[in-house]
Amino acid sequence: VVRALALDACTKLNDTRNRATVWNNLGGALQELRRFDDALHALETARDLYQETGNTNGEASAWNNLGIALKDLRRFDDALHAHQTARDLHQQTGDTNGEAGAWNNLGNTLNSLRRFDDALHAHQTARHLHQQTGDTHGEAGAWNNLGGVLKELRRFDDTLHAVETARDLYQQTGDTHGEASAWNSLGIAFKELRRFDDALHAHQTARHLHQQTGDTNGEAGAWNNLGIALKELRRFDDALHAHQTARHLHQQTGDTQGEAIAWNNLGTAYRGL
Repeated sequence: VVRALALDACTKLNDTRNRATVWNNLGGALQELRRFDDALHALETARDLYQETGNTNGEASAWNNLGIALKDLRRFDDALHAHQTARDLHQQTGDTNGEAGAWNNLGNTLNSLRRFDDALHAHQTARHLHQQTGDTHGEAGAWNNLGGVLKELRRFDDTLHAVETARDLYQQTGDTHGEASAWNSLGIAFKELRRFDDALHAHQTARHLHQQTGDTNGEAGAWNNLGIALKELRRFDDALHAHQTARHLHQQTGDTQGEAIAWNNLGTAYRGL
């Protein structure tokens, strides 16, 4: 609401520069609300306004956010183009931290396209650049994403190291949401290493932290992963409850893909019973 009011004020004042920033922020807020089509429109508007005023750094930021929205809409090739454009523009303006963020998001999209070696290179570059600028929080995100790619490459011990590093750095910077994400990734790595009790503890911690930050979608994912760990421990009734909770929370947030995964895992738990 605040951003919408700010936008209205900028429009009345014909303030193109600030209007671009408000559209960019509005796009980010709409993404948080999982209104991806609306976010796309807002971010495309921001990008065009930044181009109009010659604000290359702002344009790079809008392209980066646009890439995230496109990835959420599963338009991976378009997302790839958006993040590559953001990276090139950040390099052009000498914004190393912005470039690092673009490399990180580029890695996530490459991971979705199953181009794991390219994704690995992207996250390693992001981590190096964040270390170079002393951005501990950005480095934590790069380590966490690196762990996700290493898991896909079935390098589970390396995954564990990457995700534990991410968790520690998130704790250091006081980012509870990031820490929750790292604990969740940690649980997945423990499961692959067949350390199911450790996986259970990790997913319970992730769930608790997501509840603490009010992230319903993150909590749903943690419940789902918790259910998988419980199934491996042959605690099928508990697994059933976990997947039912995940399904309910995904329905609540309108995440159809997450809900589908919960239904599928629910079927596996019933089969176990």
